[in-house]
Amino acid sequence: NVEGLNLLPKENREELAKNKDIIFNNLSLPQYTAVFFNTQKNDLLKDKALRQGLTYAIDKQRILNESLHQEGKLIDGPILPGYLGYTDELTAYSYDQAKANELLDKTGWLIPENGRYRTKNDEELTIALATVANPEYEQVVEVIKQNWEAVGVKTSLEIIPKDRIKSGVIETRNYEALLFGQIIKSDPFPFWHSSQIASPGVNLSVWGHK
Repeated sequence: NVEGLNLLPKENREELAKNKDIIFNNLSLPQYTAVFFNTQKNDLLKDKALRQGLTYAIDKQRILNESLHQEGKLIDGPILPGYLGYTDELTAYSYDQAKANELLDKTGWLIPENGRYRTKNDEELTIALATVANPEYEQVVEVIKQNWEAVGVKTSLEIIPKDRIKSGVIETRNYEALLFGQIIKSDPFPFWHSSQIASPGVNLSVWGHK
């Protein structure tokens, strides 16, 4: 006899739903998943317009539909509703390919005639996107790769085994862009304060206030 289970894959839920004695409840986890840009690993990411262009290029609604089956919520900041410091007065980076192309053009990386990827000084604009080996995350990075390449940004994917993601990637900040989920307790300090750029801090964007 089983009184309760959690985190059931969608295919298992569909099978179990045939049993009318089973009740399903959806609970919200205090977690957000984002793409963290590491400006220390890829100098190109230091350009704010480039980062903004990449952000506008991501179709988050498609990700929610295809990878999470609508079991999630789109947010525009790292502080979740109900937490100290939350505000809804944030810039919303909605999916906008035209805006993404406009910003990327301003960086000087342009798509050549009859070309696919943006170039500058005979160099292609390339970004490596890493994530942990997980079926949902792997689906998400595939969508992001398609989105970024649609605006001329060549994207390589790095799928990191679960037993290596912490020591080999996160703690060493060995990534250019990282799709990862963070569980939030109450204090955003370890996730965003300048002093938490290096491990054991988890400021994954290596963001520092100057």
